Amino acid sequence: MTTKILKFQSNQAGPFNVDNNKVDVVIPSYVEYCDLSRSCIVLNLNLRNGVAGNANFGKKIGLVDASFNYNLDPSCLIKNCSLVSDTVGTIEDIPASNYLNTNLDYYTMDFEDERGGSTYGYDSQNNIGTFLRKNKSGSTKSRQETFLQIPISRLFGIGQTKQFPSNMLGNCKIHLEFEDDKVNIIPKLFKKQVDPVKYKVTTDAGKKVFTLPSNLQQNFNLYVGQSVTIADDVDGANHEPKEIMSIEYVGSNILVTINTAGTNTPIYIYARDPSGVDIGGVTYEISDVQLKLYQYNLGAKQVQSMNSKLKNGLTMEYLTYSLERVNLPTVSANTSYDRQFEIEPNCINAFCMVPIEDGVAGKLRPFFTRRDNIDRYRWRLNGIDTTDRDIEPFKSLYHDRLMASLSSGVFKVKNLRLGNADGGNETKDSIFMMPQPIPLSDKNQVLQLRAYQNDTASTPQKTLYLYKQVQKKIRLKGQQAVVD
Repeated sequence: MTTKILKFQSNQAGPFNVDNNKVDVVIPSYVEYCDLSRSCIVLNLNLRNGVAGNANFGKKIGLVDASFNYNLDPSCLIKNCSLVSDTVGTIEDIPASNYLNTNLDYYTMDFEDERGGSTYGYDSQNNIGTFLRKNKSGSTKSRQETFLQIPISRLFGIGQTKQFPSNMLGNCKIHLEFEDDKVNIIPKLFKKQVDPVKYKVTTDAGKKVFTLPSNLQQNFNLYVGQSVTIADDVDGANHEPKEIMSIEYVGSNILVTINTAGTNTPIYIYARDPSGVDIGGVTYEISDVQLKLYQYNLGAKQVQSMNSKLKNGLTMEYLTYSLERVNLPTVSANTSYDRQFEIEPNCINAFCMVPIEDGVAGKLRPFFTRRDNIDRYRWRLNGIDTTDRDIEPFKSLYHDRLMASLSSGVFKVKNLRLGNADGGNETKDSIFMMPQPIPLSDKNQVLQLRAYQNDTASTPQKTLYLYKQVQKKIRLKGQQAVVD
């Protein structure tokens, strides 16, 4: 069956930022049958200087020179997401989805997933700006919109559905809440604009025109409308962002004009900010949000045939998550922390994560969960130990339990030993979860955790996240639809 692309604007008007971070977009019932596995949320994303009181506060930053930290992708901006149907109510509601996806990615995303990300607006380095239309000569300003696309299948388990019957489920509202933590997350989410390469040039009186070797175009990837940073002394200090107004090629040189009057003072030009002082903490600004939906081109007879099959009964199964979040107390060294959780029916996995702030070298990994001061742990299900001994991080039993959970949850496994968020071998900073596969049951179960603090503990974890992977299904029959 062929498809056509439909685009639907969000119910709310942008721009969306940390202070206006909630948006809804609707899958209308009249689209009848659509392919959610290919559909996506489209974000028109800008970055701005987010340091209040700074001379350049709120100024737009060149997107092509920015990227997400720690190999993250744009889904890290989605803090909470839900999908609600007119007929069946809530289909999925996943709090803190960025914590969940970020940590699972390091074990489950393979090279095909990463390469395929280029389809959605970011490459293997997750550079923002893949779809930025650059004009590298003349004075026509480059197109500034940068569209990033987040697959629906990235956010929801039902997003894997290839034939989604909107006509049976009515209007389905996708509710998104963007990340709004101004202290611990947003300032560290994007890389600072750092480029050690600088080039000393001179200017003509009356206008700021740089005469540069043409090979600088390749080094800096200059384009009309780009934000560049200039410095007006020999040490490269007092830098400030300016905008390129035109680019002209003259022989082996290029003439770059910026939007300010010039002097004959020698200056340095940077494609990015050299120290992060002016750029400071970067924040996001999403101009608008759209839903790009793949609808099947069906004739009247085809629709009638599919509708009749649905009326005879159909069950759509999918996997989703619920979350239990616990504030952790300070635990003394060489003591244990004990906690009991209720596991709902049809749960197949539990992924326990304990993100913690990292002050090493001024870095903060805002989503990643690490072992830090957890020396060992053990799970108990319905009063029975699930292992015959305590589980030590990154030892054989840990990998066995992790593999069992990933297999149970129908994940692709990339490499169980690639846990360090910055690459390399497993260390204290490696991605660490406490997974536990759960035998399928239609009744509630009780899961107990005992985690031991090591004898060198200094900084306690602040919050424990227990994600429970649950099997759900939508039963369709006649004109009724029910979520079980």
